[in-house]
Amino acid sequence: YPSSWPDNIAGETPHAAMADEITALVRASFHRDFIGVHSEVGENGQCMIYLKKAASHVGVNGRSYEAAMIEAKAITRLARATGKVYGVGAIILTHGECDAGNSDYENELYQLWSNYDADLPAITGQKQKIQMIVSQQNSCNDYSASTLAQWKVGVDHPADIVCSGPKYQYPYAADGVHLIANGYRELGEKYG
Repeated sequence: YPSSWPDNIAGETPHAAMADEITALVRASFHRDFIGVHSEVGENGQCMIYLKKAASHVGVNGRSYEAAMIEAKAITRLARATGKVYGVGAIILTHGECDAGNSDYENELYQLWSNYDADLPAITGQKQKIQMIVSQQNSCNDYSASTLAQWKVGVDHPADIVCSGPKYQYPYAADGVHLIANGYRELGEKYG
């Protein structure tokens, strides 16, 4: 710690449970399988300054956005090589503690979504807008600027960003910041 892509995963993430939930929903509704790809390019415990487009590289930090573009190019190339289509359905943002006092956080979230929604379709060729799903941080001041911004950005931009809600109901590790494996699984099911 700190760590960034590709060494940023130290345990359970919400993505396996999210993938399972999406596949189960598609099977139940459309009676077919669903193949998805999940990418984890976050930077553990870092503020928005390291997650945004054209972030400064400081040590291992500042590579999240760039990593998302690298992975999108690679996955698009692999999909095309097998005759499949690839597009990005959603950007999942489990974030906010570091930006708890950031009064410009809502604008920064929307700018991050705007950049992803412009740059990723240019790679994948998709016409569909990309959804951003944010969850409210719960471990730094329950009523912090970031917690309110995570809700408000979804209210102000409902076609683009959805706030999946709080995380206080999930089981936390002893540090009170990170969820335990079951908590991340439950969060992933909600994201799905």
